[in-house]
Amino acid sequence: MPVEMNADPEFSRPLALDDIKPAGTVVKFTATDEERERLARRFDLPDVERMVAEFRVTRGASGIPIRVIGRVAARVTQRCVVSLEAFSSDVGDDIEVEFVPGDDAATAEDFAADVVEAESLSGDQIDLGELAAQHLAVALDPYPRKPGAEPPDWTKGRENKEESRANNPFSVLSELRKKNP
Repeated sequence: MPVEMNADPEFSRPLALDDIKPAGTVVKFTATDEERERLARRFDLPDVERMVAEFRVTRGASGIPIRVIGRVAARVTQRCVVSLEAFSSDVGDDIEVEFVPGDDAATAEDFAADVVEAESLSGDQIDLGELAAQHLAVALDPYPRKPGAEPPDWTKGRENKEESRANNPFSVLSELRKKNP
């Protein structure tokens, strides 16, 4: 997932590479009401109730790679795939990414082979907000199910085989066949 600066990002927290301190920089932020509304639209959610991110950003000895370690956490409202009811749930994702120079994703992967995720670094800043938003998307359950939601009755299997035969529209034909061999 390339973390790039969008023209009009829903959730942007750019960090200039020059602002990364030698001992590392800790960055914490919370999404505003407007940002949460825009993220909800982006991810097709009824609501993003809260979203927070905390990162520790460090540089390698030569200045690269840029390593980002942290966590994104959110409370979101999703629609249950069974009942279609809205319900709230807490989601989060741990993040460990190295940004390396170059535009080629394969180069980034080769450079940071021991890291879970590697990104190409272009320009003089990284957008930690977009990084958090992308990891929120990964953390969302693609088939959210409200606790206790039960499938509709019509989806459940027949308990009684005789009842199933009696309700079968072909059962009449079967009976006629028995009478007229």
